[in-house]
Amino acid sequence: MATTTPNRLYPYPNAAGDANDVPADLQALAEAIDTDVCNLYLGVVGRPVARVRGTGAFQSQSAAGIGGNTINRVPWDTIDFDPFGLLELQDQTPGQRLIRITQPGYYMAFASVQIPTFTTAGVTVNYLRWQLRQGLSSSPATLATRLSGHSNNIPTNADDGNVKVLTTAAGAFFNGTTHSYSVEFQAVTSPNTPSYPINERTLTIMRMTQS
Repeated sequence: MATTTPNRLYPYPNAAGDANDVPADLQALAEAIDTDVCNLYLGVVGRPVARVRGTGAFQSQSAAGIGGNTINRVPWDTIDFDPFGLLELQDQTPGQRLIRITQPGYYMAFASVQIPTFTTAGVTVNYLRWQLRQGLSSSPATLATRLSGHSNNIPTNADDGNVKVLTTAAGAFFNGTTHSYSVEFQAVTSPNTPSYPINERTLTIMRMTQS
């Protein structure tokens, strides 16, 4: 009687008592591996992923000061894909602009933004900031917890092709009810100017665990 391997249960002949039938033994082993590999392949499921995008115009509203301010949350208007129903766009009026996560779990998020050259004559860009935060849909106007960010003091110029891309990423647990993402953009200029326009931005999220 054939013996099997301890982990994947592949058959091989028992030297003590099995008949010497090499073709049959090779066929049994090949068929066992073939079935096992097919079952493994069918059991592999991609992680739930979604992406939201902001295409409309937005301008940083608080050029002076680097402190957190919900008015600098960027708006979102397009869900590119969300086959698993992971997110829900909340009120996109200034100061709110949350993306609520509808299912509990640990999530990874990647946020990017395109920042064009600032064209106001006589103004120097001192600081650019792009931040990913976790807020609460039950309290949308409250400053959210910072998860990650990217900042620098190098203005967009011809070396960037006149469009700089800032990115940031972070992982965090979401409760599936009130926890929400928000993303902020802020620029500081000298002399102080009221706004700095940005281009398209995206937020891609991936659910890593079920709870």
